[in-house]
This record gives sequence, C-alpha cells and structure tokens, in this order.
Amino acid sequence: MISAFVPTLNNETTIRRVLQGLKAQTVKTKKIVVIDSGSTDKTEEICRSEGVEFYPKEYFGNFERLGLGRARNRILELIDTPYILSVDSDIIVRPDHIERALPIMEADPNLGGIAGKQIELHRSELGDRCRAVVEMRDLHQPISSQTPQYKDFILGSNNIYRVDALHKVGIIENNNKFRPYEDKFMSNYEDVDIGIKLRKQGYKLLWDPSIHTYHLQKDDVRSFIDRAYRYRVFKWQLQGAFEDAGLYRRKIEHNINYTQMGFDILCEKSRWYLSYPFIIAGFTFFLEDISRFTEGHPMASKIYSSFIKSLDFFVSDDIKEGVLEYNKKLLDQISTEPTDDIDDEIFAWFLKLAKLEVFNKKFPAMHDKKTIQTDVSLKQKAVEASKYRMSYEDKLAIYGDFKVLLANPPWQKDGRFGVNAGSRWPHTYDMSRYDANLPPYIPYPFFMGHLYSMLQNTGISSWVIDGIAEGYSDEEFIYEIYGYAPNLIFIETSAPSFENDLQYASSIKEFIPETKICMTGSHVSYLKEKLLDYPAIDFGIIKEYEETGLILSQALKADTDYSKISGLIYRSGDKAVFNETDSDTDFKSLPRPERVITPFFNYNDRPIDELVYPSLQVQLSRGCPFKCTFCLWPHTFYGKKYRTADPQVVADEIKSGIENFGIKSFYVDDDTFNVDMKHLHRFCDSLEVNDINLPWMAMARADGGLDEDLIIRMKANGLTALKFGIESIDEDVLKEINKKLDIAKCEETLKLCRKHGIGVHLTFSIGYIADTEETIKKTFNWLVSQNTDSQQVSIVVPFPGTPMHDQLIKKGILDDNKHSHFDGNSFLVFENRLGHKLTERLKDKWNTDWNSFKQKLRHSE
Repeated sequence: MISAFVPTLNNETTIRRVLQGLKAQTVKTKKIVVIDSGSTDKTEEICRSEGVEFYPKEYFGNFERLGLGRARNRILELIDTPYILSVDSDIIVRPDHIERALPIMEADPNLGGIAGKQIELHRSELGDRCRAVVEMRDLHQPISSQTPQYKDFILGSNNIYRVDALHKVGIIENNNKFRPYEDKFMSNYEDVDIGIKLRKQGYKLLWDPSIHTYHLQKDDVRSFIDRAYRYRVFKWQLQGAFEDAGLYRRKIEHNINYTQMGFDILCEKSRWYLSYPFIIAGFTFFLEDISRFTEGHPMASKIYSSFIKSLDFFVSDDIKEGVLEYNKKLLDQISTEPTDDIDDEIFAWFLKLAKLEVFNKKFPAMHDKKTIQTDVSLKQKAVEASKYRMSYEDKLAIYGDFKVLLANPPWQKDGRFGVNAGSRWPHTYDMSRYDANLPPYIPYPFFMGHLYSMLQNTGISSWVIDGIAEGYSDEEFIYEIYGYAPNLIFIETSAPSFENDLQYASSIKEFIPETKICMTGSHVSYLKEKLLDYPAIDFGIIKEYEETGLILSQALKADTDYSKISGLIYRSGDKAVFNETDSDTDFKSLPRPERVITPFFNYNDRPIDELVYPSLQVQLSRGCPFKCTFCLWPHTFYGKKYRTADPQVVADEIKSGIENFGIKSFYVDDDTFNVDMKHLHRFCDSLEVNDINLPWMAMARADGGLDEDLIIRMKANGLTALKFGIESIDEDVLKEINKKLDIAKCEETLKLCRKHGIGVHLTFSIGYIADTEETIKKTFNWLVSQNTDSQQVSIVVPFPGTPMHDQLIKKGILDDNKHSHFDGNSFLVFENRLGHKLTERLKDKWNTDWNSFKQKLRHSE
C-alpha cells in the first residue's frame, strides 16, 4: 500500500530516531528506502543496523549537487506501491502518521498529496530558537486552534503523495513517468515545483495540522540566517529579480518584511534575546543580495554604499562591530568603492536597524506594567546582551552523551498564569487584568541558577528552561524538552503547581520514557515517599537541592550507586526509599547563579517604582531564625540554620549585571535581610569598595534591630526602600502564627525609615483562626496610621509542609486539601470564624479603603 523514502547525508545524530519512527508505524510500510549521497559519518552503519534498504552514493549519484529532485525521481523506480511517504533524515513521524493520513488520501481521489504539521524540536540555542519561533512560526498560533488547509504546495520534509499522480506529471512534463521532479532543483524548491505541477493537473494538496511531525534540525545563528536567506532567494532568482528593477523592489520589501516580522514576534513573545540575530539578518540579507547581481550592476553599489553610510549612525559600537565581523567574508568580496549614490529605501531600513528603531516602544520591558516606554540605552543593552549570549552559548556544555535539564514548567490555566520557582508564595494571576504575556512579578529561580552553574563547572552537559519567565505555551515547553531529550530532568514544584507539574512529567514520559524525572521544591519536602506514588516521577530531593542534584547527576552519568545520597527519594523495586538529611547547603561555596541563558529582562520583582527596571535579584543570605508557622521556605527548604553569602561575591554579581544587562537597581531577595547587622555593614563595605550606588531594596523584619546608623549608611549606598512582613498587629493572631513581633519596635523602625527617606512596603495576611472583623480593622487602621508608601494584603495560605498546615489538620478544619487550591492568590482553604465569603469581602474592602485613603492624601497635597 505504501513505501517510505528517506534522503540523507551525514545524519548520524538523527537518522536512527527517524527510521525507528517509520518502523513503529501502526500501518506498516512495504519497504523503507534510504538514499545516501555520500555520508562520511556513521549514517550507513546505522541504516544497515536498522534493517532498511540502503542505497549509497555510487548508485544514485550526488543528489545534493544534482538536486534533490533527482533522488525523488529515482525512488519512484524502486517502489510499486500506490502511495509514497517521504520524510527528511531529521524528521520524526508519530506511530499513527500513516494511519491518520492514508484514509484521507483514499477518501478523495483528487487529493494528490498530504503533509502534517512540522514542529521544531530543537529550540534551546539562539539559532534554533530563531528558526522555531520566527522562521517556522510553528507555535505562533496554538496547534489546537489550527485547521486543515489546501495549499499551493506541501513541504518536502514530510509528505505522502499518490504515486499515479506523480507518474502522470512525469509523463506530461518530461515524457517519463519516473521524472515528475526537475533534477536541477535543490532541497528548497523541488517541493514548490511539484506542487505547481500537481495542481496544474487538477490535484489538491492538503496540510493537516492534526498530523504532527517533529523536526530535529539544528542551527546556530549563522546557519539559521544562511538557510533563511537561501530558502527565499531561490524564488527571486528564478523570477529574475536581480535583472528586473521592479521585481527587485519587491525583493527589498520582502527582506524588510521578513526581518521586521522577526522583531515583532520577539517583542510580542518577550524573547528579547533573539534581537541581535535579527539585527544581523536585517543587514546580511541585503549584503548577500550584492553577489547575486551581475558585476558592475548599479543596485549592488547602492546597497553597499547604503550600508557603509549607515555605519555612522549606530547607537552601539559593540553592535556595529558585531555586524561588521559577522559579514566580514561578504564585505571582503566586494571590490567596488562606496559612493554617495544610495538607495533611499534600503538606507532608511539600515538606519532603523542601526538606531534600534525596529522594536516595540517598551522593548525589552513589554511585560512590565510600570514601564510606559524604554529609552534607546536600554534597548541597546538588551541587544548587546543578546549578542553576548550568542558567543556565551559556544562556551557551555549543552549537548553530550548525558544531559541534564532544569525546568520550571509553564503554569497557565483558565486565564491565570502562575509563578513558582523562586517564589516563597507560589500563586497565580488573572491575566485579563494585564496587557502583557507574562505575569507582573517573576522571581529569579536561584536554586535552578546555582545548580546549573554547578553542573557546568563539573562538565555535565545541561540546559535550563524557565517556562514561566519565557512565557512558554504548553506546546513550546514540551517540544523543547522532546528536542533536547535529556537523560535527567529536575522540576521545581510547589503545592499549588504540583498537579500542573505532574501533568508535564507524565507528558514527557509518554514521549521519552527513558528520561528520569526528579521533583524538587517545597512540596517534595512535604510529600516525601508519597511523591513516588506517581509513576512519572523517578526521584525526589527534599530541602535545598543544588548539592544533592549535582551528586545525583554525577551518579546517573557514571551509572554508579545513588542509594546513599542524603536527602534523596528513590525507588528500590516497588518500594519508595527516603534518605533523611540534616545537612544544610554550604551557601558561601555555591557558584554564582547562571544569568545569561535565562531570560534576564523578564525577571521582575519591583514592589515600588523607585526600584528602576531592569532590576537584578540577589541573595545575601539563606534561612531565617524565626519560627512563624505560615512561612514556607524556612520550614521546607532551609531548616533552622541562617547562612550568609560572601558580600564581595554579591557585589561582583551586581557589577556583572551592570556590565552585561545595564541594570539600574537590585533587590535583595533574602528570607530575612536584617538578621546579622555585621553582615550588612560588610555588604556596605563591598558596595563602597566597588563603587556601586544603585537604588536597592530588601525584605526585612521590622523589629529586627535596624539602628539609625546602619539605615543612614545603607541609604548612602543606595538603599531606597524596605519591605516588612507585618501580617497582623493583633496579639492573638500573632500568637497563633508564632510571630513574636514587637509592634512598638516596628513603629520605631518605620519612623526611622521615614526620617531618612527610605520607602516602606508592608505585607499583611488575613483569615487566621483568631481573626475577626475587629482584628482586621484594627490592623488596617494601624497601617493607615503609619501611612507607608505601599502595601499588599493576602488571604493566608497554610502551605503543606508548614506547621500551620499541620495544626489545621490536627484541628480538623482544613476542609480542602486539593493541591491546586493552595494558591497564594486564591481563596481560603480552611474554616475560620469569618467564613470564606466574608474573608474575601474583607480583603477587597481593605484594598478599596487603602486606595481611597491614598487618593485623598494625594488630592490634599
């Protein structure tokens, strides 16, 4: 009924997966034929080991020189089936590919061919991301919303053709049923040509997005730009655009529109790190055109002269030097001298590129609700950071025999987007309130960042996907993992995100079942052995997971025993084993967390406007000596020990943030910033020695001993504001949550902050068992009396793993233990004396009254 055909050349890294996909078809092929045009790697050895028909170069000739059309013609001589399935040597088809496509073909004799949706799997490094996100635009529109369409042609990379339709075209076009294709066409036009011929004979061609195929092509930035150019220029050459001035005007428009589309998509999706490759492409497409004109053609001179003139207008010498270096080979081949005779349209485009006027007015802060418009210096820094990432990726160990992936999965449901890794209060946002594709607050995932640096430092191939900060859809996240095909995945989870994360783990196992999945995060410390009740999970790590994660990675890579690893949860036969741990991570010994390959400009923790974007999140310490019963991380991650970082290392991080990303502020993301006053003085020493004086802010305890001298010194070193967790001023509530807060000392601290111009942001929570309307009103009135700069109030969440959760279980009043309901921005999950609805109303009233109070103050000034 159907045969399968795979053309190949040096595809040892992908060919086995391709052939295994064909052999796994639920509707079996009569034969699988591989045509090789002269591989020098292990392609032939792999093909023969898979038991398929293999035809080497000697039999078919070098079809890359003669044209892929020749190979597609010759395969017709080897088959006697009514249908032929063709897939490229880097395309994986699902087991039901033929089963889904063939009935559609059989039902309509006028259907000449059918192709499925090609989904890019490699999307880690910049070149791959450019191709996947912009070139292919495969996930720009969710697959679920895409519908079958009749096309002018279908991709050569995956298709099923009716063989008698190809024979008919061959006879009519070339008087030979085995020659429907033109031998001269290379791998980027023979599919277009055969589509034109089939439609000319009355056949239809169908593209069905419900039939998925997976593309394993890999690109660096240079190969992406080269491929994007070649795929397009061929058509223009055939039409004679380089001899016809009118046609070349359309080619100019095409070059500009394609590149501008790239800028528009990367802005829309907050993928700022793709900016430099598209700046390069914007120039290179035209410089490549020069060689297509005949020698001495005036348009070639105009393009070159326009380019040379534009060099005087670059806002960044770094970007200009990068453009010149990238195009050095092309520029060295140009023998003409630049003149004053330029092309106005091309020069205007070059100016937009040089001045960075091709971006959204908020780039790269499209998601930041406090930003109205960014200046050119910030745009410049983002593009320079993209350039730096391009070279930085070459230094990393990303691909190898054993690969580790660190993942923070997307968390999106019913119009709500969640924040998880890096958040002490995991929660979701109603995105209908924000004109952005990312939540307004995205914390940096420090555990992931430190572990990634540790893996790289020990030579373990690794990658990191922060699906939340990337704004990934479900499909983007899953397909990047499929393409990377890691041996081990770490997923940081929490109670409210657990069901979401578990669903991703199950999906990953369906496609790459041999991959081991290790759950980490606060909820793992709560579940312990119960974590392995879920078959998709292979391991778990309690508490801080950097050191244990590295040891597990090393053990799995070396295939050695992991049963004695402290803090590890693993399976031994049908039994779940949990290795207890009392040890704490040596915080000072951790390497600096990875920043370059994470989406830096998307991280955002700026409670106040004075903390200027872009802002760096750093940690000066870990842990908290206090015992508040509701607090998640001290109880599930850190244990009892408070540890400090080396202030000079943190200062180096800040300096690196200034140099690489142009940061204008930083936020000290500690559990409790002001536990050790000597440590804070040492931090001020480091800021002074390194001449750092940016606005900064920290989370502190209001009765924690911040004396006036220290406040004055921190103010002199850039301290702009402090965030204090108050929760309540009612003694019964404070006793319930074991928060031994001295309200009088809090007031003294707030007074000192006001005196020295330090902004104050206070946080509160309501809904405790001891809470009444009166206690909440009393706390609110106290807030008004302090007249702080800003505040936030939440409904208390008894996260699993905290003493508060255990206490409510014992009292029998935790009436909802569903994981996803422990959302920091959700409803009350236990019975208090107020009831659910009244608690919600009191929270809303609190915010309404606060906004009214601040508005009256502004009007009275």
